[in-house]
Amino acid sequence: MPVNGSFRIIAKFVATPSSPENYDATTSTPTIDAELSLTSGTADGSADLVFTARRSLGASSTETLDLAGGLTDVYGATLTFVDVVGMVVRNRETTSTRVLRVGPNAANGFLGPFVDATDRIAIGPSGIFSTWRDSGWTVTAGTGDLLFFQNTDGAGAISYDVLLVGRSA
Repeated sequence: MPVNGSFRIIAKFVATPSSPENYDATTSTPTIDAELSLTSGTADGSADLVFTARRSLGASSTETLDLAGGLTDVYGATLTFVDVVGMVVRNRETTSTRVLRVGPNAANGFLGPFVDATDRIAIGPSGIFSTWRDSGWTVTAGTGDLLFFQNTDGAGAISYDVLLVGRSA
């Protein structure tokens, strides 16, 4: 599926001065504003695959997404990622114990932005994990293509959204 679009993530912190004489608008409003714009294609700075889904994991459950042939797009076409350029995962739950973990599967894991096969990002209730890289992270079919998800709560299910953007070549 051709891709034209952009990711935009903004983190902004606005400080409230303790007293007016200490306030300096140039240093009291630190801002990070980054945008990744992609064109349609398979070179750096482009993407041609998108996977998006709302998924659910039962209490204490896990699942693995196969990035090289195990996913389908909104039209039902099989997706085989060679690179992942962007990833967004949102934990839709609001209960304090419902933490979603995401990272490479222990066997044949997609390392991408993760340190090693045991690395997991814990996404708390209403939390979002997002990462991207213009050059992408390599997906190696059969040996480095499995993305692991875990519901750490033993009492209730977790609903989450996942968005993967990448390239087929």
